[in-house]
Amino acid sequence: MKAFHLPALLLACAVVMAGCQTMGSKSSGADGLIDGVQRADMDFTASPGDDFYQYANGSWLAANPIPPEYSSWSVGHEVNQRNQDLLLNILEANASDPGPRGEVRQQIGDFYASGMDEKRIEDLGWAPLRPWLEKIDAMQNRADLLRTLPELQLDGVSALFAVMAEADPTDSTTTIAFMVQDGMGLPEKDYYLKDDAESVELRQKYQQHIAKMLMLTGQEIRLASANAETVLRMETALASAGFGAMDFRNPQNFSNKKSIADAQAMIPNMPLMQWCQAMGFQPKVLNMLAPNYWPALNDMLANESIDNWKAYLRWHLVSGAASSLSTDFVNEDFEFNSRTMNGVETIQPRWKRVLGAVSSSMGEAVGQEYVKVAFSADAKKRAEGMVEDLLWAMEQQINAVDWMSEETRKQALKKLAAFNYKIGYPDEWKSFEGLDIRRDDYFGNLVRSGRMEMARNLAKIDKPVDKGEWGMNPQVVNAYYHPLLNEVVFPAGILQPPFFSENADDASNYGSMGAIIGHEITHGFDDSGAQFDADGNLKMWWTEADFAEFNKRADGLVKQFDAYTIEDGTHVNGSLTLGENIADLGGLHIAFMALKHRIGDDIDGEIDGFTIPQRFFLAFGRSWRGHSRLEALKVQINSDPHSPSYFRAIGPVANLQDFADAFGLDERAPIMKPEAERVDIW
Repeated sequence: MKAFHLPALLLACAVVMAGCQTMGSKSSGADGLIDGVQRADMDFTASPGDDFYQYANGSWLAANPIPPEYSSWSVGHEVNQRNQDLLLNILEANASDPGPRGEVRQQIGDFYASGMDEKRIEDLGWAPLRPWLEKIDAMQNRADLLRTLPELQLDGVSALFAVMAEADPTDSTTTIAFMVQDGMGLPEKDYYLKDDAESVELRQKYQQHIAKMLMLTGQEIRLASANAETVLRMETALASAGFGAMDFRNPQNFSNKKSIADAQAMIPNMPLMQWCQAMGFQPKVLNMLAPNYWPALNDMLANESIDNWKAYLRWHLVSGAASSLSTDFVNEDFEFNSRTMNGVETIQPRWKRVLGAVSSSMGEAVGQEYVKVAFSADAKKRAEGMVEDLLWAMEQQINAVDWMSEETRKQALKKLAAFNYKIGYPDEWKSFEGLDIRRDDYFGNLVRSGRMEMARNLAKIDKPVDKGEWGMNPQVVNAYYHPLLNEVVFPAGILQPPFFSENADDASNYGSMGAIIGHEITHGFDDSGAQFDADGNLKMWWTEADFAEFNKRADGLVKQFDAYTIEDGTHVNGSLTLGENIADLGGLHIAFMALKHRIGDDIDGEIDGFTIPQRFFLAFGRSWRGHSRLEALKVQINSDPHSPSYFRAIGPVANLQDFADAFGLDERAPIMKPEAERVDIW
């Protein structure tokens, strides 16, 4: 069964990866890893003024096709692959010598060994699901359904809705219970509703996939097919009433606090306090996101037959568990979710899949071991210096913008001064004491670790926010801004070459990792983050005129990215990706300011035939190098607030005079926008 994870509704992340990365060039720094800009990765037959992306990355792109087991391949995947190699050594060593029972070494070692015991997993087939299937089959009425639902949800089954503990959007010092839609197998609301031929065909394939999975649990073909039709109809009804990707971008939708009585009135057919108690918490309030969802669910609870609910729950149980069961389940899950949805050709080797599950389920336990070998004290110190430089640059930029009134500027500076940042890994690690990890029970290990994380999360409800907690594990190749905590976080996993190295020149570090740091800082002032104040509360601190001017400028980015298309002509959604595009543009701008502040007169220097500004922008372009399969690009455009990597590389520089100056370009260069049309926000 899939380990439990909270929906990352509020985290504004720098990069999106389904894996992570390793480098193709040959030279290396003192740490044995690639540092700085590599000429061998470039394409000197291209021009930076015509196609900067190809110029910066062309040779690397030609030499690094997408491996058959991935939907995309990028610099992030390279870093992640190197991280995976380190983690594999750690887990294999612990599996060979797990140590005393109950210690972290035993837990992560035996967890990994249990997942690698392929023979036992094959012999078991779908037997691990039997206790849950028996509970579902035994349901006779709605009372049985409501009693069984929390039992399944506690064990990681995505069904109907989920609860997450998060800071109160109107009082960020307190943690409250967020109630969010859940239990839909397609990526986004519109996948259920669009009536074009491609969408209709995809839903047909999804329905066939549901039927095949149900047949693997012993249902005969006619029953499985009928149940698949029922599941798709029920999921469509839920999706129709719920939020879509654009709704989740609007922070005003994050606060819909209700008293228990008022929440109960939204869904009278389900006793909410009884459900909460079964889940192990008793909230004072419930934050009911997607307000139209709950009345629709209430009607379904009244009108759908118990047999229909059995089909729905059986499907979501099997779907969530498939990757941890025998090969027939794993392969069918891969065929739809990886091959059909994302164009992946072959499944990843077992060790990568198991490593990912262990690293996710016991993230900070694995992360403790990872940082010992992957992130030095010197690296942390240098990264902290970069963050300080970027915060300084953002302060200068806020003071310099000419479109903001002094009243709003004062509040923006107040918010920036309140920023917190975290580098590398937590000061205090999560405890996994008492977690029962068995060498012969992979499925059970996933369930028990998920239950522990669920209990840990729900225990925070109605308590003060723990500002020391991390929302990502140290080994993750990503970063985030959390608007309710007003903090930026950079795990050790992304503070690796070529994004960052303690041995690299400043231009390379600031163009790559510096732009990522700037990206996260700018998220505090993008169209979403700008609606949260210095304390992390959802509160308007802008004058009406200033916010109107901000949105007018942001509309320029919407238009710019709306015009970009992928190979089949599908347009990027400039509105869905606006926050990330603002952060990319602002982050790159202040990163260049920070570099100039850091090195002073040395900005006029040259390294390996490139000026310092050229190296800076080449490092930025390198950060987004990669390929994606067309199927994966379509999913990204339909559901992801991040633009495809190609446009993240060329979109920001098209607006920056610093880029044009670095390469001697004027506004006639194809990559540059005319000066009058350039977007200037931060």
